[in-house]
Amino acid sequence: MIFLLRLLTFILFSCTAVFGITLASMDVALRHSTEWQLDKRYVQDNTVLDWYGIKTRPITAFQANNNWIAQIGDSLYFNEERWSTLPSNLLGAIAWSKGYAVLTENTLLLFNNNGELLQQLDHSFLPTHPTRLGLAGENPAIETSIGIWHTDNDATQWMAYEDVVAWSTPTTPPALLIKQLEQFDRGRQLTLLDVLRDFHSGKHFGPHGVVILDSAMGTIVFLALVSTLLIFRRKTKQ
Repeated sequence: MIFLLRLLTFILFSCTAVFGITLASMDVALRHSTEWQLDKRYVQDNTVLDWYGIKTRPITAFQANNNWIAQIGDSLYFNEERWSTLPSNLLGAIAWSKGYAVLTENTLLLFNNNGELLQQLDHSFLPTHPTRLGLAGENPAIETSIGIWHTDNDATQWMAYEDVVAWSTPTTPPALLIKQLEQFDRGRQLTLLDVLRDFHSGKHFGPHGVVILDSAMGTIVFLALVSTLLIFRRKTKQ
């Protein structure tokens, strides 16, 4: 009986010590989260992502020559390579003489063939309320609520256009590319900082997580006091 009591006491103290060290380590990590860039380090483990209920988001994709330009969430992908962060929804993408043009609801992004951003034109340089992007000859064209406009080689001036335009339309990418993009997207939705904050706040333990965490901390304090008292009594007897 005494052996079992000592064993249970040892297990309780050990678990409490591990729990206390874990919380202390998390406190240190949270204090240095900016320095360690924990908000930019993403969780890739599928088990953790499933636990959080992280799901893939819709893909909007356009084919430009033999390549695919797609948006998932706020990320722009060129085939399986992440190119940039998009400020709003993707409306169209084309290949043109200088590389690739990507249109969102309020921005036109111009990339070279290596994926380097050449220009980013916001609403002050674009025709109002663009709805889709196409190719007029060799240069980009934009359809708006007040007509069709095309640009010069430098994409700095826009002129009314009434000729034929080859419009870009959303297309479903190959199944293998979809699987790759969905995997990339899931791996960019949860950061290490999110996990640390949730564990430290007790969110991981469900709706009663705060109570569980407070109880555990109370147990640590209680055991620390008991240990101090026992040591003090033993020294007094000696």
